[in-house]
Amino acid sequence: MGYELESLSLVEHGGRIYLYAGTSSRDQVVRLDSRDLRSWANYTVVIDYSSREELIFLESPLAWQEDEILGMLWWETMVGDSMVNGVRYSTSADGVNWETNPEPLGWVLMDSRYRAINYDKILPCDLVRNGDGVTVLARMHVANATFSMSWATGSISLEDFASKAAGMRCFVYKDHLGSWMESVHVIGDVEGSGVRFIYLEDGGGGVLVGAASDHHGLEEECLALP
Repeated sequence: MGYELESLSLVEHGGRIYLYAGTSSRDQVVRLDSRDLRSWANYTVVIDYSSREELIFLESPLAWQEDEILGMLWWETMVGDSMVNGVRYSTSADGVNWETNPEPLGWVLMDSRYRAINYDKILPCDLVRNGDGVTVLARMHVANATFSMSWATGSISLEDFASKAAGMRCFVYKDHLGSWMESVHVIGDVEGSGVRFIYLEDGGGGVLVGAASDHHGLEEECLALP
């Protein structure tokens, strides 16, 4: 395609496939469309912070179809006197014009014992709807067992995106101090085994697939693909 894009999301709508992605400058979200996943056209900037007076970075945009509308999450960092960080939520009826919540979502991460987990960044990777609400897979810069900050990957479960500072559980699939998972994507419920996901493990682990049933622990060890 000739573009420097990152954090890609595919959304199918009206017989076309739309690709949403962040740019290498981390100040825009763009959209392209295709019918065959080979030829892409109509490069359109749908969220643009490049001309703002404040220095604002947006990372890891994640777009999806939600009933009759489209939804998008991303991490926003505003640099300056009024520095504000947080996960932002935006919706759109046509995929081009987006309406963003005026304030970050203000998520409060808690472990299975309802103890708060400090964090300074959440990078959404994928999400899945379930009977209790929504589960977001994400990479997170969180406090570890030694009370220092490190990268980890896991799930965040919540009732809906309107819940601000609501009780949420965070389950980290990998040790905070060990390797981590990247490019995490949901691959569905396979033979009733619960939500399964596929990811790339940093540190030479390769492409792996795993499952989690209740956010309290792994249902099984992550399995290496052939």
